[in-house]
Amino acid sequence: MQKSILIVGIIMIMATGFVGFRYGDDKNSMDITYEVLCKDCTVTYRDETGNSAEVHGVPEKWSFDFTGKPGQFVYVSATNPDGSETHVVIKRGGNELIKGKSLEREHAARAGSIL
Repeated sequence: MQKSILIVGIIMIMATGFVGFRYGDDKNSMDITYEVLCKDCTVTYRDETGNSAEVHGVPEKWSFDFTGKPGQFVYVSATNPDGSETHVVIKRGGNELIKGKSLEREHAARAGSIL
């Protein structure tokens, strides 16, 4: 009984250590990238200072890189007037943090998170 508890404990500690190692870079990195895939859409986003900004008429792809701060709200959305597939992704440290998707006319694909 005690031996099995010890083995389970060791496995849990190792698994927790692995997960922490795998995601440690993401949590510590403040390098943020917004990526948008759409057809003739309008992109709304929060910039490095937290201000809202807009880009109109994005033909296919759009991206924006900046260095964020702990506790900062990051957000990107894309609205497509014709209803074609629209994707938005926020990456932190080069890894996907959150994503959004839309297939509806005038419906925004959105993604947002607090660092």
